[in-house]
Amino acid sequence: MMDPHPDKPVFEYDEITDGILIGTNQCCQVHFDKELLTKGVTADISLEAERLDAPFGVESFLWLPTKDNFPPSPDQLKLGVRMLTDLVAQKKKVYVHCKNGHGRAP
Repeated sequence: MMDPHPDKPVFEYDEITDGILIGTNQCCQVHFDKELLTKGVTADISLEAERLDAPFGVESFLWLPTKDNFPPSPDQLKLGVRMLTDLVAQKKKVYVHCKNGHGRAP
């Protein structure tokens, strides 16, 4: 069967550790994806500079606006790592994403 929306991005993610998942921004188009909430994800770190989605359903959210094809600034990296480390130490699961899940998020 052909996809009726071939240009629509797909919601994809990978669980890279027990508490950290990375992927696309499709989690946040309307609300935080129920699949992630079911997995126990309660925090979101977005690296998208192009748009700000405050995902519905998470306890913690951090926006680190980073241009596509560029790394986060040293200050952004330090803040992101600090938040990620603190949340994982609290046994929280965190979803880290950019638009397509393979440029800025990993």
